[in-house]
Amino acid sequence: THRRSCLSHAMLGRLWHFIALRLWGVWKWCLHLVLRSSELERILLDTTASQETIATRVRASLRRSRQLSAEVRDRLRDVVASDHAERELAQRIVEEKRIRVHDARVFPNLVFALRCIAVHNELLATVRLERQTAFDAQESEHAQCLQALWKHATGEAEAPPRPSAEWSRLGFQGKDPITDLRGGGMLSLSQLRTFAERSPEAFRTIMEESADEVAWYPLACCGVHLTCDLVEMLDSGSLDV
Repeated sequence: THRRSCLSHAMLGRLWHFIALRLWGVWKWCLHLVLRSSELERILLDTTASQETIATRVRASLRRSRQLSAEVRDRLRDVVASDHAERELAQRIVEEKRIRVHDARVFPNLVFALRCIAVHNELLATVRLERQTAFDAQESEHAQCLQALWKHATGEAEAPPRPSAEWSRLGFQGKDPITDLRGGGMLSLSQLRTFAERSPEAFRTIMEESADEVAWYPLACCGVHLTCDLVEMLDSGSLDV
């Protein structure tokens, strides 16, 4: 019964997502007819929003756009911070989206948005690399990161050896914590260490709650999965607001 209920909720969620996308498309079409301007144009000319907000909305709009060629889409994914590259790409977008540059704010705002997208791309590349970096016991930085996690999470200066059942106190499922890091690499270990280092009391409170006999869950493993989910959301644009 529980499984059927979960499946029903999942199907309803997908159906609502499909309907919402269709309604959004109709709404955009109506606005285009009434205002004689595209969604991207309206975003670029929004006087109530900051440049950073406009840049975020431009990125989301370009992701959804069906008018852009495959070449421009590829360049959006690979664009780097360069004034010449940003202006050239902005010109291509203006041409393909048929944007009327009748207002002096349109082109500068679009160039600024592309610069933000370039920074976003650099951040994403760094995050991906960190996630793909496997723990290496021979690397002193890796070993120190694991040691720091234990120290800040437990308040104990010396971490137990690997393997050891003691690591289960932090919510690792195996005796060797490294086996639980494979999905998130060094990024997930860095996330856990940073949490324990900056908010030790909160981390220890969650440790105690996660060790409850009834509501038990593997804290460290959950942290690894959350890190992986956040990377996917960053990659897909789900974190755009």
